[in-house]
Amino acid sequence: RTTAALTDAQLDKFPFPLAVLRAMFTWPHGHAASYLSIPVALLTLLGCMSARRFGVVLLVALGIFGVLSLGRGTPVFELYRLLPGFAAFRGPERLAFLVAFLAAMGSALGVTALRFDGVAGRLVPALAVAVTFWALFAPVRLPSPLPWTVPASTLAGPPRLMTLVERYTGSGRTLLPGEAGADDIAVKHGAMHHVLGLQDYSPLSSRRLAAYLDAVVGRPARRPDAPELFLGWVPIDRPVVHPELLDMAAVTTLLVKSFVTLPPREPPFRPLARFGRWTLYQNPGALPRAFVVDRARFVATDAEALAVVTSPGFDGRREAVLVGAMQADDPPLAPSSDVEEFPARVTDDTPEHVQVALQTKRPAVLVLTDPFAPG
Repeated sequence: RTTAALTDAQLDKFPFPLAVLRAMFTWPHGHAASYLSIPVALLTLLGCMSARRFGVVLLVALGIFGVLSLGRGTPVFELYRLLPGFAAFRGPERLAFLVAFLAAMGSALGVTALRFDGVAGRLVPALAVAVTFWALFAPVRLPSPLPWTVPASTLAGPPRLMTLVERYTGSGRTLLPGEAGADDIAVKHGAMHHVLGLQDYSPLSSRRLAAYLDAVVGRPARRPDAPELFLGWVPIDRPVVHPELLDMAAVTTLLVKSFVTLPPREPPFRPLARFGRWTLYQNPGALPRAFVVDRARFVATDAEALAVVTSPGFDGRREAVLVGAMQADDPPLAPSSDVEEFPARVTDDTPEHVQVALQTKRPAVLVLTDPFAPG
């Protein structure tokens, strides 16, 4: 979710190889992609020793990929930049599948090496397989439900909450929390109810969207090289500093932690219902998804535009901020002193095509509050 190249710090936030090593051989809490277990390691070592030249190749490959999967806390991490095609595996867990595949071959060879004549020769490898299965599956509990056992609320959200979101959002937008799985509420649940969200998935414009969402809650601007990736949302667990940004983005409903206080304003945010730790509010001051203004100012960058719309006295109902320069053939805007409504109505709405019908008596600017993506 960034227009710049991903940094190593963003891909691997925790460069602690010993922590990864412990996850390989100690019982993890929940699911760990790198978990092998000690019985697998012992059987693999035995299998590599018994397979002669192939065993040597297997052991060397396991050593290389095993060390690389420890992440950027080891000096050999620089090999990622030297080996062709390996840049895609800079996320350590992505390489865990190679370690697991090679270890599976090695442990199979190890079980084969334990076979010998007699009853004991059949029981020993069977016991090794049983111990391996127990070590792999007994201590591990997958916390996420499978697709065919997942409750309906996980896909569509809590029914009572989403019924209110659908009713009061209308043609505007909702702002749901970004904490996926928290209380069975997630950002994408609105899509199941044909409700637009402020955190629409627009990967080409994510830097702009990140700046906008951060400004809503007063977070400082993110540096391009910051280790924190923008995941498409801002957790709504802090005070809303710029409610006017919600208005300008047509956010008509928002769900926040119950301890979060919304700023007083006219008309005020209206609480609709509480759901555990969350409170759903209606925003009567939200602008429509499409509207027309007769004033505009030009700025050079996105950062300047955000600074203008968050400055005191800016009225998003009367003025738009455009990034770029006015063209020679653009008709001049002549704002009138009288307040005049220019109706705009979305008549066709598909994922890549929006049609708006409008009426205006003089040159004006049509504002569509959809996330902007270049092209």
